[in-house]
Amino acid sequence: MPNLKVLDFISDMGEAYKAADLVVSRAGASSISEFCLIGKPVILVPSPNVAEDHQTKNAMALVNNGAALMVPDAEAADKLIPLALQTVDDNAQLESMSANVLKMALPDSAMIIAHEVLKLAGAEEETDKSAMDNEDEPAPIVYRKAMPAVDNGEASKLAMDNGVLKWIMEKRLRRL
Repeated sequence: MPNLKVLDFISDMGEAYKAADLVVSRAGASSISEFCLIGKPVILVPSPNVAEDHQTKNAMALVNNGAALMVPDAEAADKLIPLALQTVDDNAQLESMSANVLKMALPDSAMIIAHEVLKLAGAEEETDKSAMDNEDEPAPIVYRKAMPAVDNGEASKLAMDNGVLKWIMEKRLRRL
């Protein structure tokens, strides 16, 4: 198979994804997010060695939306290569999976989380129409209320008490 590359480590995933017609991967949350954002067709092989079988649940979210294929780890030795070869030769399936996985992307997920954290911390949302460059785009949301200084322990407790986030990294709050 001249166009198949199996590597134990890839230092530039962006280039690897660009070169790939089809990705085979575990189904961790970060990987799933990447596939959704870049629109790559993927065959997911969930790890059986994770808490509460969450990788299978991650994979099924994509599979149920026609955005990925899945092979259970126990079946991978027999089924993965034949499925990958069949899939990579089916341009219509690759295009469909790519379109469907892109529909699942949340490119502004960091901002959504940041807004929720700020609301939990007591900040008040306002629309800043003065910052609008184009009337067709939504106005940016700004937070006007002064934020009290919190350390990681207090921020983490605040998030857990409200059931939205389990932890907050102080560096991310500072960037806002």
